[in-house]
Amino acid sequence: MSKLLTPVDAYEFANAWQEQAIGKKATIQATDATSLMSVGEAIFQSGMENTINSLYILMGKLWVTSKKYAGKGSIIQAKDTGVYTHRFAKVRAYSKKQAIASGYWNTNVKTNFAPGYDNTANGGASTKSMWEQNPAVTVTFTFGGSNVLDFPAPTMYLDKLEMAFRNESEFRSVINEIMITFENDMAQYRENFNRQQLAAGMAQTILMEQYRPESVIHAVTEFNADNGGTSYTKTELKTLYAREFYTWLASKLDITLARMQERSILFHASFPKTVNGEEYELLDFNKLDDLKIAAFAPDFIKMEKIVLPETFQLAKLEINKEKFEKFTYWQNINEPGKISIKPAIVDADPTSENYMKQIDGTNVTAEPLLYIFSKDRLLTDMQFKRALSSPVEARKGYYNVFHHWAFNFISSPDESDCLVLWD
Repeated sequence: MSKLLTPVDAYEFANAWQEQAIGKKATIQATDATSLMSVGEAIFQSGMENTINSLYILMGKLWVTSKKYAGKGSIIQAKDTGVYTHRFAKVRAYSKKQAIASGYWNTNVKTNFAPGYDNTANGGASTKSMWEQNPAVTVTFTFGGSNVLDFPAPTMYLDKLEMAFRNESEFRSVINEIMITFENDMAQYRENFNRQQLAAGMAQTILMEQYRPESVIHAVTEFNADNGGTSYTKTELKTLYAREFYTWLASKLDITLARMQERSILFHASFPKTVNGEEYELLDFNKLDDLKIAAFAPDFIKMEKIVLPETFQLAKLEINKEKFEKFTYWQNINEPGKISIKPAIVDADPTSENYMKQIDGTNVTAEPLLYIFSKDRLLTDMQFKRALSSPVEARKGYYNVFHHWAFNFISSPDESDCLVLWD
């Protein structure tokens, strides 16, 4: 689910994300010197403050749309900001588990054709009236976790800005000098935010495993059980018995993909409820095209090499890079195979007073091997709001500019996923 609908200033979290990874550089290039100088002249005529704002807003939009360096984790990022903004709330309809006795046929359940028998007469021996109401039972999930981040761009010095539009090379030099570091930081913040939400989604699945059947595969435990109760360790399965293990795992994953396409209460929290004595469940199914996979690269590459490609159906999803991504580390580059995070979860215990409400989870430390999830299970969106500049500092001749971003996410446990763990 989400945190709260209200935005939360998350600069401290953002700084923590920044410490866990290393970003890469990208370069902005000018293309047309003639039009560049013409545009520069027109912009300067509108005033210096407007020039600053226009320049930074333009750069802000380029970061969002061009994605010169997307970074890892883009598999869960919305490609169109409207996909996120139009989904602050989601309504799902429950499915009734039981059929009802027919009123059209004379069965051994109800007496419908006999003198004096009508609707619920004779102690309920007949079926009820055709006017008995059966409204749809729905549930509304609210999304909208939003982290508000402010980023101070490098200070703009007036003398340099006045030189910027003299010719193409000077413009490129000034813009590169100002923007390279800032663009690197923004790309890294986006990447780290995606990694954190992916790790939090996996941790949420682990904590809610009891209420999400088949949503977690305990690879070592289940391999040993399927092989007659052996007691091989993770290290042994990665080395001595790697071929046997990865062959078993590839088969397990293909079966899981097939089962996730069936409409059922598996792989998600169905949040059952009883209305007028009748039981309702949230059922879910997934088209293969709607499933995404995040894999731990060191293990997955080994599996690809060991298991013949023609028998390994996950390759069908790898063709589309928007649906498949390999990670050399999940959350912290110094501990590549681990996640350690405290997620928010939804209380799925029907006996709890907080049933279907968001509560704090406990810290989860785990070693994920692979994560299959539906496109609606996790979603992030980074919205560039605006760039605001200060007036010129009269004694020293410079401007300060601040970028304002909303880093948003959706994490919905009523949607399907399956997490493979090394345990």
